[in-house]
Amino acid sequence: MIDISKTYNKRFKERSLSPHNYPGEWVIRTLLGKYPDLNFQRKFDNSSKVLDLGFGDGRNWLLLKNMGLNIYGVDISQEIIEYGYLQATKLGANVNLKIGHNSNVPFPDDYFDLVLASNSFYYVDQNQTFEGHLKELKRYSRKGATFVASLPEIKRNFLFKNADYLENGLYRITNDIHNLRNGYTLRGFKSKSEIIDVFKNTLENISIGY
Repeated sequence: MIDISKTYNKRFKERSLSPHNYPGEWVIRTLLGKYPDLNFQRKFDNSSKVLDLGFGDGRNWLLLKNMGLNIYGVDISQEIIEYGYLQATKLGANVNLKIGHNSNVPFPDDYFDLVLASNSFYYVDQNQTFEGHLKELKRYSRKGATFVASLPEIKRNFLFKNADYLENGLYRITNDIHNLRNGYTLRGFKSKSEIIDVFKNTLENISIGY
């Protein structure tokens, strides 16, 4: 297993200096858009807490700030935390950032009203399991909380080309064109029905889009 923090420290240091860090289109669509099949009741106010899980370069924070949410973030190294605070200062956003992982989020039980996991929840650390991610998600989320995440479909995602299949939907990446994740383990999904089956004991009212 590679130490992915080394590759991401460099990546997010460069991005923290960029004036063009914007949320992904799917994040904006999900949090602000209205669609017939999107089962998302937005019951947030200025007391609501959002966890940006794997916040990276902080590209979601201006959106979350404008939504009036209290922003918390977790990422994998102290360097990324420091870049995050610099980015928050530029944005005029108040954030609470801590080192953590999908399987170990250092915040209390029943704490968050919204969890946003943009390109992060499917990273599985050595000696951890995706099932551990789900158990941890359930621990720190309040009853009725919303989980918004991107998940990779194996046949559509370039990361899984020539990847080594391990077990239980886990793949060791071997052909990342960005050379960031080679050697790392990711959880991939074959279909909507597989996603629903995996998350059904953790979440209610699941909506899936492409």
